[in-house]
Amino acid sequence: MKSKPRAVFMAFGTKGDVYPVAAIAAAFASDQEQYQVVFVTHSAHENLRVHLRANQVMYIPVSSPPAVSPLEHYGSTEVTFSAHKREITQNHRHECTLIFEDIFGDVPNVEGDLIAINFFALEGWSLAELFQIRCIVVAPYVVPYSAPSSFERQFRKELPDLYKYLQEAPSHKVGWNDVIHWMWPLFADEWGSWRSLDLKLSAFPFTDPVTGLPTYHERLPSPLLLKTAIALSDIRIFSSNMHYPGACITFSKEELLSDIQWLDDRYGFSKEIVECPGYWPSKVRVCGFWFPPRKWQFSCNDCAEISASGISGNLNKQNKLCSAHLGLQFFIEFPAKELPVFIGLSSVGSMGFLRNPRAFLRVLGTALDISGCRFILFSAGYKPLEEAIESYAKEASSCSEQTHWSNEGVSLFGGRLFCFSGSVPYNWLFPRCAAAIHHGGSGSTAAALQAGVPQVMCPFMLDQFYWAERMFWLGVAPEPLRREHLVPDKDEDFYIKEAVNMLVRALDYAQSSEVKARALQISNKLSNEDGVSEAVRIIKEELRSCQ
Repeated sequence: MKSKPRAVFMAFGTKGDVYPVAAIAAAFASDQEQYQVVFVTHSAHENLRVHLRANQVMYIPVSSPPAVSPLEHYGSTEVTFSAHKREITQNHRHECTLIFEDIFGDVPNVEGDLIAINFFALEGWSLAELFQIRCIVVAPYVVPYSAPSSFERQFRKELPDLYKYLQEAPSHKVGWNDVIHWMWPLFADEWGSWRSLDLKLSAFPFTDPVTGLPTYHERLPSPLLLKTAIALSDIRIFSSNMHYPGACITFSKEELLSDIQWLDDRYGFSKEIVECPGYWPSKVRVCGFWFPPRKWQFSCNDCAEISASGISGNLNKQNKLCSAHLGLQFFIEFPAKELPVFIGLSSVGSMGFLRNPRAFLRVLGTALDISGCRFILFSAGYKPLEEAIESYAKEASSCSEQTHWSNEGVSLFGGRLFCFSGSVPYNWLFPRCAAAIHHGGSGSTAAALQAGVPQVMCPFMLDQFYWAERMFWLGVAPEPLRREHLVPDKDEDFYIKEAVNMLVRALDYAQSSEVKARALQISNKLSNEDGVSEAVRIIKEELRSCQ
């Protein structure tokens, strides 16, 4: 009996890197029932298991963390950060290899077998080569790396035959455009040693493992790349020390190390928001924004069920939360004429950028006094921030200031700041907000654009700077805030006052009639897009073309 074809989706990184790919895996499984669909990601994303199972997708975890920050490692004397990172990477790749051996090792290849990876799961490219499976790239964020300026010169010098082979490739075959656009890390030393020593492949892709010469007898087709962000040459680049287990790009040549740059973050984009340059490789496809199902994004199962029943037809429940979260519900809805302003920094705190949570809270409290706004603050599970909120609430209570505790939330500053430790979908919350203050992740940006609400953006790293500047250029946000204008490191009056002045000024700009009108205009343009369905359609089209 012929086995079912297998589709393995592998995505590594933080929640915003992983959930959009999981959404595509679930949609693909629902549409292509003849497939056995598997999703491989970090065990930190265990919450996905139940959602994927409901869509007939097998969830397989690896133990590596979504990201490792030098800031978290600071002060450790037992082992250097580099050694720590290297150990994580080795274990991570070993786990990935074992998973693929379990899936593909004992069963003959079936026509239609597929591996789909994001850019932080480049192990998948070499494992696809090992098991002779078609590989496509599903990228829910900006391309996370830019080739060093010396890369092409060094490549041509060290690998002249392979360089010529790639330069001479027909447009529909793997060529230099693919390499320089996204594949160049695969030629890094640490990938080469893993390929040759562990997988017994050639050190460099597209070369013979015995002779080291290009595989002229077998030119692979240019890989399908479902695009969700712009090319790095189009954006302002900012370096980062964040490490993603599947994304080691250390070259053995110091010349290549001199200006390696990293980018991170999230979700698909719309052609209405970002123009697509003509020099991209031939197999790049832009799908539109990728949003996970709303139900996946509730931290509370009861709230998720209520929301789902509302979407299916019970309009009385559609806009409600469960009884345990009436505090959040009440804060959002009353007073109805004064919509709250959302504030969320996602994983920025856990990556070490929110060093003084008390100073951050002081900025918000003072801004509330000046602006007259109401704020909803999502703490994103960042423990130091939640501890500061609790401490602030206890101090305020002892001074007879109004505080109100509710399940998973607390009100501060006379009830004008509601701090929430859980999560609700942005596409549920943002339409009920006057504006969104956030870090510039592409997921938050996309949700605000879809909801038609103005944005105030404070980028911290990576492609967040691009999105913040792009939103200002589009007219839906003021100029980006500098980091110290939202989360100052020092809890001193001078720094707090400076931050508050800049934040209030940005909020005033965002609440102008021109910015509100522009946000609604763009939201209307995006209303008919369905990025996940488009991605599934393109994958199906690619599979048919290979038969």
